[in-house]
Amino acid sequence: MTGSARSGTTWVAEVLAGRRSTRFVFEPLHHRSLAARVAPIPHFQVGAEPARIRGLIDDALTGRTHDPWVNTFQRRGLMTRRVVKDIRPALLGEVRDAAPEVPAVLVVRDPFDAALSRARHEGPDGRWFATNAAIAELRGLVADRRVGVLGDLARRAVATLDGPFGRHPLAEHVVIWCVENRLALERAEDRRPGDRPIAVVSYESMRSDPDDGFALLATELGVPRRRLGDPLVRSSTDFRVDHSAERAESGTETDGADVDPRGDRPIDPVAVHEVVDTFGLRRTDDARSWTID
Repeated sequence: MTGSARSGTTWVAEVLAGRRSTRFVFEPLHHRSLAARVAPIPHFQVGAEPARIRGLIDDALTGRTHDPWVNTFQRRGLMTRRVVKDIRPALLGEVRDAAPEVPAVLVVRDPFDAALSRARHEGPDGRWFATNAAIAELRGLVADRRVGVLGDLARRAVATLDGPFGRHPLAEHVVIWCVENRLALERAEDRRPGDRPIAVVSYESMRSDPDDGFALLATELGVPRRRLGDPLVRSSTDFRVDHSAERAESGTETDGADVDPRGDRPIDPVAVHEVVDTFGLRRTDDARSWTID
């Protein structure tokens, strides 16, 4: 399962891992994993080493990946199942191509809330979520005149950053969210022969009614509900649920909690959602999922 950083992926994965007989493989493609320390793992593309990235994916899915970061949630005992969780949704296509038979989940959180949470947890050097590296990769794709969907998204992202929105305190986090979720949703909607469907769920929907949300997700994944954990148990990486999406849709002003993490001026959530619209991303009518226009 995957999703953008700070989108509730750890919570969903912990519930899916549920019982102690399930191994939780934590972020094997994260830049803090041992594999990334050997050589960087790209944010949006497999780059010049597709065989290496495919190998890392295979190792994670088959349980051969072990290092302190990946084993953050390591359990003792005999593991009969595994849940693999990462925050590289742009590479979901690579995962699906490597293992089309494996059930997959994409968690999408409101872009304003996800970006604000990222900004609050990101260090001043932009290294915790590899933000600087991701932006450099997008600019490199534009400089290399990359074609196709990824090239078009990179040009749109760079143009957004170089335009008026680039002064928004969440600009970099928002464009990363847009590009990686657009790529992930493109693959989720491009179901090929032999593919298991990719379940796309809204974090806010899962939080508002976790019992119903996880029951539906378990059915979609073909996992017995009794194997899941308690969705009301607080996650190891829990965070406050913001309500900026509702404020943006209702036209109300932000409250004092939604301020620039680098200062004290309010952040405009409406501008964030306007940028998301330009990338062709929107919630489904029932608000349970996300789709592309």
